[in-house]
Amino acid sequence: MNSLSKLYNSLNKKYPSREDLTFKKLVNFQNHKDLPIHRWLRYREGYSVELVKRVIKELNIKGSVLDPFLGSGTTTYASALLGLNSYGIELNPFPAFVAKVKTRKYSKKFISDFQSIIPHLLKKNKPSQKPGLRILDKAFNVSVLNSLLEIRRNIDELKGNNKDLAFFTWLSLIEEVSNTYKEGNGIKYRGRFGYKRPPRRGTVGFEKYMKIVNESSSTEGWVVKNVHEIFNIRFNEILVDLNSMNYKYWKEPKIILGDVRETEILLSSLNNFNGIDLTIFSPPYANCFDYYEINKIELWMGGFTASYEDFKQQRKKGLVSNLNANLKNIEYFNQSLDTLLNEMDNKALWNTKIKDMLRGYFRDMSIALEKLYKVTNKKGHVVMVIGNSSYGNVIIPTDLLLAEIAEKIGFKISKIVKARQTNTSSQQMKILKDNGLDTSLLREGLVYLTKTA
Repeated sequence: MNSLSKLYNSLNKKYPSREDLTFKKLVNFQNHKDLPIHRWLRYREGYSVELVKRVIKELNIKGSVLDPFLGSGTTTYASALLGLNSYGIELNPFPAFVAKVKTRKYSKKFISDFQSIIPHLLKKNKPSQKPGLRILDKAFNVSVLNSLLEIRRNIDELKGNNKDLAFFTWLSLIEEVSNTYKEGNGIKYRGRFGYKRPPRRGTVGFEKYMKIVNESSSTEGWVVKNVHEIFNIRFNEILVDLNSMNYKYWKEPKIILGDVRETEILLSSLNNFNGIDLTIFSPPYANCFDYYEINKIELWMGGFTASYEDFKQQRKKGLVSNLNANLKNIEYFNQSLDTLLNEMDNKALWNTKIKDMLRGYFRDMSIALEKLYKVTNKKGHVVMVIGNSSYGNVIIPTDLLLAEIAEKIGFKISKIVKARQTNTSSQQMKILKDNGLDTSLLREGLVYLTKTA
């Protein structure tokens, strides 16, 4: 038995997992993207509201809830619905803003006042200044970009507390009216006439595609969307959802723009903070996805980043999980991780910095778990939604490694639940199997921790 198999067997024996496929759809947000409120903006990363509700019910949580990797606010939204006190920490200013807007309590008067501003928002105006992101001319048709910037100036002229929701409405359109879409670790450009790729000849969609091609007057082949019309539709969707909301038990969360590695400082400075009973979160996976890069158009268009130097610094400040993070002088010793890194086939690594990225990832997650331990009340819980990965023909069992790290910090490992099987490339999968490695470790699931002392 080689050293990898020995390590996997040892970790599996120490931290056994069980499969529960009822979690399969809950760990992915995509199955819930058309629900009221959540349909406002398609933020692809994260899990469902029903997952948070299920965990809260299962653990009988009555006290405060925390999500230190808040994203677009699913955890705080679910907690607010249940009348629980909740906190969210998010370092990326774009999703942090989204979360704040989604989780506010909107009064009937606010909704009425908000409805009245639509004529102002859709009026003709001089476009606001174009942001400095160089790809904007490729990302947007000229008339689409001008329409967006025209509405942006109208929003900037607003005075009052409805400005944030109007700005959110505008942000939610950006990908929809652009020539881009988010896929994998970045931004991709749509093909002709708004298609990600033309339908194959003989398929159902091919005739429709050719009809658009033949009838189009656009020499560029871009779909020139009516931004004002789409904005009006989204605006009214938001009104419908707000009017249907039941805020009877709603408890507005406290959302903080900050770093998970400073959780203790951020929370202890708040008035009436009495510790956390449940922390539930999904950190960035160790998969090299750069969420600043993925959301860079919204970051620039929304004014969350002002220059390329600003953008660079935002990426460097984040938790290490991709190759654009700060990978300098990373020092972190972990015997299990070192075994994995030493067994990697360097020739199979597509970037020489991957080992540094992984070392930095587990260093930062160790710091995060230490801070979470300090703010967690006795008998409190931490639940992590985690996905494993593979590099250099080696599986990185992130869930087991984080369980091992958490136990050393002082947490008890209550259970590990496998929600679904994940995959890697067919070539790497064959090599993993040929090497006799446990490919069932390629999974996504939940790690339950408890603070007993």
